[in-house]
Amino acid sequence: MGKKHKKQKQNVTRTKLFAEGMHCAACEIMIKSTLETIEGVLSVDASTSSGEVIITHKKGLYPDLKRLNKALAEYGYTLGYKDDDSERSLIYFENGGIFYNPAKMKQFLGTSLVVLVLVAAFYLISGSGIASRVMVSSDTGPLVYLLFGLVAGASTCAALVGGVLLSLSKSWNKIYASQGSRLSAAVPHVMFYTGRLIAFALAGGVLALVGASITETITKATPVITVVVSSVMFVLGLQMLNVSWAKKIRIALPSGVGFRVSESSTDNKGKFGPLSIGAASLLLPCGMTLTAFIASITSGSFVVGAINMFSFAFGTMLSLSFISIVSIGFSNHKIWSNRFNTVAGIMVLFFAIFTLNAQLNAAGLPSLTDVSSFINPGSSTQAVEDGSKNVQVIKMVANRSGYSPTSFTVRSGVPVRWEVNNTGASGCTNVLIARDFFSGNFPLNPGVNVKEFTPQKPGTYKFSCWMGMVSGVIKVT
Repeated sequence: MGKKHKKQKQNVTRTKLFAEGMHCAACEIMIKSTLETIEGVLSVDASTSSGEVIITHKKGLYPDLKRLNKALAEYGYTLGYKDDDSERSLIYFENGGIFYNPAKMKQFLGTSLVVLVLVAAFYLISGSGIASRVMVSSDTGPLVYLLFGLVAGASTCAALVGGVLLSLSKSWNKIYASQGSRLSAAVPHVMFYTGRLIAFALAGGVLALVGASITETITKATPVITVVVSSVMFVLGLQMLNVSWAKKIRIALPSGVGFRVSESSTDNKGKFGPLSIGAASLLLPCGMTLTAFIASITSGSFVVGAINMFSFAFGTMLSLSFISIVSIGFSNHKIWSNRFNTVAGIMVLFFAIFTLNAQLNAAGLPSLTDVSSFINPGSSTQAVEDGSKNVQVIKMVANRSGYSPTSFTVRSGVPVRWEVNNTGASGCTNVLIARDFFSGNFPLNPGVNVKEFTPQKPGTYKFSCWMGMVSGVIKVT
């Protein structure tokens, strides 16, 4: 028996290859299950962290590389040896010189152009002020909530919800597309939106019954949730771009769960994963989402609250579904799929950094915004002294584009009267935060709003909208 086993072992060998496009546990399972159907392959071990695919096969029956890649082509993976040009970095060192990979440089330039267009579009929509024209309140109906959601899904909510959806699309497409049609590839996206719609409707109804007492709790929890989700998004974005150290951080679903999902098992633990994620997206906060919730809470009716928030979620779905449609459309084309995944990875990183930077602003901490403010200081004004009332006055306008001026100079130890004229603030800009001068939020109603405080110590202090996306400074001398 021992001799027979030894002889069988001598007829088996292992070959190490490297895979492009593998970034999660589901990818490992897909590569393994696909290659093990090929004649001569006994077993396959795939590792996301190292990018290696170890193929155990019979001697003399090893399939060539073209055949392996043909089997994996529809899923967007490519196998190669370490010295393949496809494995070279964009910029690499060799024989004492610095070189670039022509093929990857071409892809890099094309990808950069697409990313620049998408980022520019995001900033244009976010700063366009469209939201102020469809602002929700306690007495607005479902249609206004839907339009408000439509704008939110294309602007502020795209940063968190869109980023998470992008990071999941690659795995979902590869798992469900393997079932044979684009219709099956759409299944996880449909489940995601279904879960999201149901969760928003239930939450809107319940919160309307609870009343405004829950508003403070929601706003306090928002920064913590935002930082956690953005940090996870940052790692997922790096994984999508095949950054080796990021691949070692296991955020993806366990392999067993991924297998059940890919096989459409009747085991609900894996089958309804996208549905659960869609419902959990309720906890992904953006300024306009919380504005909608707070406005809906004041209705005091379960039915009204549920309908309003369902309408808002439906509006965000219409905008966010663009991500789903594009990702599904590219999933069956190897070249375009790879390029889409690269663009998606970069956009996920952008959204993560954008959101984390906003939270640093809201907390009054150093951020990337400080760099841009140093380069382009913007408008600045000195406080006006009102000797009769022993107070210094600073005046600011808040509208759909942001705040003006964005920099003020005041004296320490003298009370400040901050007058903010709200001429159309929306989403994030209708609430101010200046943690160094006063606690809580400074809500801006239409017209002139007044906040008084006394700065104690000289220095430069930040103020921002309550989500940190628009900020300015108060210099105390």
